[in-house]
Formats: sequence, structure tokens, C-alpha cells
Amino acid sequence: MFASTACTPIVQPLPLFSPDLHSRVDASFQKLRQEKMTRSTTQAWERELSSSLSEPDIVSITKWLAASTAMEPSILPEDTIIQAFLNVQLLDHYHQRNSALRELTSIQKQIDKLLFGTNGTQQHQHNLFEDLTDASEALSDNEEDEDEEEDFISTPLNEISSPLSSESHSPEHKRQRFSEIQDPSPLPFFLPPISFQEFDGLPILARNKSKWNKLLQATPGFWFKKCSSWANSLQMSYNHREETTDDDRQQYYQSVVDVLREMRQVKPSIYHDQAWKTAVKTSNLHSIVNLWSDPKCLVVWKSDFMQILIRKHRIHESLALVLFNWIPEDVTKVWTEEDFFKVFLFQTQGKKITKSKELIRAIKKNPDIIPRRAYPSSIFFLLSLQNFELALEQWLIYGLEALRYNVSFFKEKENIKQIYDNIWPYLNQMIPAFFANTDASLRLILQRSVSFRKLIDKPPKHILQNKKTLNTTCTKCSNLPSEYHCMQKIMVTPQKLEDKYLGCGVSLAEPHDHIKPIPIPHSKTGSKNIKPILHPEQLKLKKYEWNNEILRNCGMQIFLIVEEGTGKILDFWIYNAFSDEIFQQLVMHHSKLQSVKKLTRGSKFNSYSQGKMIPKGARAPMGGAPGDTYTFYTGMEAVTLKDIEALFDDAEDSMILSEAGRVILLDVYKDLQDISAHGDRLGLSGANTYSCNNYTSPLHCDNDAGAGLCAQLDLQAKSALYEYGFIYADNRVYFASRSNSLWYL
Repeated sequence: MFASTACTPIVQPLPLFSPDLHSRVDASFQKLRQEKMTRSTTQAWERELSSSLSEPDIVSITKWLAASTAMEPSILPEDTIIQAFLNVQLLDHYHQRNSALRELTSIQKQIDKLLFGTNGTQQHQHNLFEDLTDASEALSDNEEDEDEEEDFISTPLNEISSPLSSESHSPEHKRQRFSEIQDPSPLPFFLPPISFQEFDGLPILARNKSKWNKLLQATPGFWFKKCSSWANSLQMSYNHREETTDDDRQQYYQSVVDVLREMRQVKPSIYHDQAWKTAVKTSNLHSIVNLWSDPKCLVVWKSDFMQILIRKHRIHESLALVLFNWIPEDVTKVWTEEDFFKVFLFQTQGKKITKSKELIRAIKKNPDIIPRRAYPSSIFFLLSLQNFELALEQWLIYGLEALRYNVSFFKEKENIKQIYDNIWPYLNQMIPAFFANTDASLRLILQRSVSFRKLIDKPPKHILQNKKTLNTTCTKCSNLPSEYHCMQKIMVTPQKLEDKYLGCGVSLAEPHDHIKPIPIPHSKTGSKNIKPILHPEQLKLKKYEWNNEILRNCGMQIFLIVEEGTGKILDFWIYNAFSDEIFQQLVMHHSKLQSVKKLTRGSKFNSYSQGKMIPKGARAPMGGAPGDTYTFYTGMEAVTLKDIEALFDDAEDSMILSEAGRVILLDVYKDLQDISAHGDRLGLSGANTYSCNNYTSPLHCDNDAGAGLCAQLDLQAKSALYEYGFIYADNRVYFASRSNSLWYL
């Protein structure tokens, strides 16, 4: 390990460490300059150079990086070392010395993070503790990127547990040396002039996005060229949209993602400029984006890269949304949304579809009309009338017309309802003969859709098994004392839990039996970051649990948490919430292997969170991938039969919980449906579900868009301590958990 010295990073000459590698890098740049400079060509340069690196090359690169940072980078992953080398070489080659130094500074910080908290001393002039706590100083150069949704997730100031420091906490010489590598000078003084070809090939990294925008803003002469470059890249990929096989499909895909990424980078101060608007129009970029927004794309663009662009990036919407943001608000505010079926121009040629059986036969004959790969949610198109109408608008009308069917019958809403309602009698009559010669994927979609429809009424029937409505008396217990009624009210006056308790664990166990908190990386023994485990009595919590006699008599038990004074139902808990048939189905679905990665929770979950929480449905972009957008979680596909089975399992789980909850709180159910109406549907709803295994969390507050429902399927824990119970902290109550429970939160 190098000696602990405070050193500003220096881009060391590569020939000192490997003349051969320097010659190859130099030759690669000469080759790069001969091509049209785009993001795709620079990324191809990265791939080609990195694939040519041998073990001796990597050793030389590591030594070069060690000398450039005055630290020991060998503790970093090999791919991190190689990527840093490529980034620095590229930036330095294009005269971006300050950005190259920032890349080296980033490596220094990564090494410090790995060593922070050990007995080693700090190895460079940036004190990591100060960088973490004095975010205003460390991030000052990235203020313009605060609205950027790609590439990285910054840590909010309110999630940093250490006290904020100020610049005066550092010795003056350290503050001065830290500022020496900042770039306070405005353009164009801190960046030497470069050609447009060099600018067009610049990679956008986490630490040079502001510089990229400053350079773009300072050189209006680049604007038309940049818009033209985007238009050319989009046009080239668009020309191959219907080719099922193409050797260059990866290049086309990456080229479009790069354009989307760069267009999103452009700041308001640029796109509000009249000269920028002129550049967009003159370059014809707006017309190309319009081509990419073709609503027929889901069913007519068959190339692999197009399918992935739609699935991962919703490219048919994302590019248009960027352009929409560039349009002045005084123009867009007068736009009105019109009904699809009133403005769509239906073709009148071809075989006319007027009956349910004609529609199903057309789909049976052309099963690929369902855009399963590009839009997994499309397999749910028959689960409800709303889903069916949405499918018609998004892809089914276009697919049928492309197959030369006359679908003008769908212009009237009454006709749509008529066809949808008659689908089910037709499908039920055709089983199993109808499915004998049907595509396997379509057969599974139709069969699971029929099963789904038969399942919808079962959850409410179980909850209302002994009564007509929720508010009518139960025929089994109405004559018994109130403590034996299957529905009981808990009257509460909500009081917000004090913030000091957030992040704490809660347990009935004796202190010597408490679990040890999960260590926070690099925290020291006795650190105040670690929250205590509290006893329910410290929070004045009252316990509620099931009554076996009530369960035997009525088959279920409901607790309603009601606000004192208003009579408003705040929350509820149901024991034996599902019939045996439904319950076993939920358990079976939950026991299957999951193909979606678990969630990573926030800092308040550091100490006492365990197990897995696996999301299902669509999610908003969180900055993890270039060109990220709102779409189904990775792993939720509809390509194979196994994929389709898994999605329908998730859809049934979502529906069962929603239908059971609807009986108790209809208004909340409607609110949830309204909130999620525009989301990609997981069955009937755009709301997400979360499958948990061995999951616990500390006291916390959620800031979700709407209400939620939770179900305990299979509880395996120490019953004496009521483990895995659920706390309504603001209402000062907690419920002992039990298998086959449902609650609202």
C-alpha cells in the first residue's frame, strides 16, 4: 500500500508504464478519428480496446492508476479499474483534462470508502467524512444535474445521519488544495476549443454532465449539428425497424438509447432558446421523433432491437415526451385530450369483425398480434372491459388492420361492450376442442383468462359468507355477546409517532434475546447511528389478536380501526381472510421461484430490516440504467410459457387482495384504481404487488401514492413473542400475526 499522503490526482503518461499499450491506445484513437464521431462509435472503441487487454496490460493499467491517484487501486474490482482507465484516456485525448482529473478523484473516493473505518489513515486530501456530510460543497459542481434521472442515485441530505459540517471544520490548507481541482471558471475559458466531431463523441459520465451542457450552451454553432446527428442516428435505426434479423441490431439499439439519453440531458436554459427551437425544426428532428411515436409500433415493428427498445425504454413515448418538454407551455396548455374511438380513422376494407367469435378466430389465426415481448401487460387484454378497451387503443386495432381486417365496428362503445361480453360464453363452449390446434402461448393466455374471470367473485363471497353486506348482522354471532362478534371496532384518536422512534425495532423478547442490529458499513462500536429495540409498552401499544371460538363459529374475524368522533374507518385487519381454496392458491404462487430482484430500502431500514421484498408490476425510473423509464420490472416478461404463468399468478394475487379489501373499504379501493389507472396493468390494476419472504422492517413512515393491502400467508415464528406482528404506531395498536391474515395500511 502506498504511503498516506495528500495528493491531487495527476494523469500520468502511459508510456512510462507500458509503451506497447500506449501505442495500441494511440492507434485506436487514430482509427476512431477516421470514423464519424458518435456515442456509438466511442462505445465501440471502448468494447474493442477493453477486449484486447491482456493480463500484463491490466497489471500496467493498475500501476498507472496507482501512480495517477497516489493510492492502491488493486482493492477495486478489475472492471472498475479498466473502465476508469478508458474514461480517463478518452477524456484526456479530447482535451477534457479537468474531467479526467475528476474521474481519478472519483477513484480516490471509491478507495477511501473501502478503507474508511479501518486502522488505515486517509490517503488523499479529500476527507470522505467531510465529503459525505458537507454535500453542498462536494456537489456544488453538479447542481445543474439535480433533475437528471439517469446514471446514478444521489443520497438525500435528510438521509445522512452524521451532523453537517462546514468548510471551517477543515484546515485552511486542505480547503485550498481541495478547491485546486474544482472548475469554477465559466466557459469557454476552462475548456479548450474542440471540433464538433470531438464533442459529438464525448461520453456523458456522472461527473461531466454539467460540463457537457455548458459546452453545448457555449457553442450555439453545434446546435444544428447536434440535432442533425440525433436525427440521423434515429433515422438509421428506424429504417431497420421491421427486420427480424440484423447483424447490427446491437448498434442500432445502443444508438437510439444514446440519443434518448443525450436529449434528456439538454437543460431548459438551452431548449428555451429560440435558436435551439430553430435547430430542432431545421434538422427535421421533430419529424423523426414523430415517426418513432407511431402507435402501431407495438404490433408492426418486429426487429429484436425495436422490441427491446419498447420493452425497456418505451421508446415510442420517451422521445416524444422529451420533445413535449421542449415545447413552450403556452402552446401545450391549450391542447385537449380526445377520445381515441372518436378520432381514429377506421379503414373499411377487408373482412369485417362484428362478433366475438370472429375476433377470437382472428387472434387464433395470428397469435403474434399480441405484443408479448415488447409489452408484457398485453397478455391481460381479456381480464376486464377496461383492459379490452385499452388493448384496442394501444395495439389490437392496429394489429387487426395490419392483417387487413375491417374493425370499424369497434368505433361505437356499445359494440365494444357487446363483443367483450360475448367472448366468455364463446370461450367456455369451445373448451377443449377450440384449443386443440391453438398456439401454445395463446392457449395458455385464453385458459388463464377464463380461470381468472371465474375467480373474481370468490374473495368477497368468503368475507360476506354469513351476511348480505358488511354492515348487516352476521347470522352466526348476532345473538352472542359483543366480544364474540366476528366484526369488532377499535376506536382510536390518531397521534403521530415521534420521529425519534423511526428506525427502531420493536420486540417482546428479553434484552438478552434481542437480535443484533445489522452492522452499518464502517460504523464504530457504540455509534449513535444504531437505533434501539423497544418494548411495545414503551410506545403504549395495545395488542389485538384472533379468537379461536369466533373463527370456528363464523369462519373469520374482522377488526375495524375507527377514528373517534368522525367514525371514519382508518384501517382493518382480517383473520382467516381467504377461503381454503383461495388461500392454498396464494401460498402456491408465493412458493414459486422469483425472477425479479428484491428491493433495496432506504436508510431508515438499516438496522432491523431482513428478508426479501420482491416487487411486481411497473416502476418509475430510479436512475440505474441509461434511458431508463417507467416500465415493468426486469424479469417480468411474457415470452415463454413459464413467463406467462408467472404473470397470471401475480395478477391473480393482486386481484384476490383487491377484491377482498373492496368489501371493507370501497372508497379506498376506488381511489387505488384511480391512482393506478394509467399504469401498466398487473391483471386488473396498475397497482404494484410485493412478495415478501422472512421480511421485517423497523418503525417507519411510508410516502406511497395510495393505500395498500398486506396478506400474511404462511407464518413460521415463535407465537409466544408474536413475531412478525404488524404495528399501527400512530393508532397505538398492534396485531398478532397469523397465517391467512389480510390487513390495510
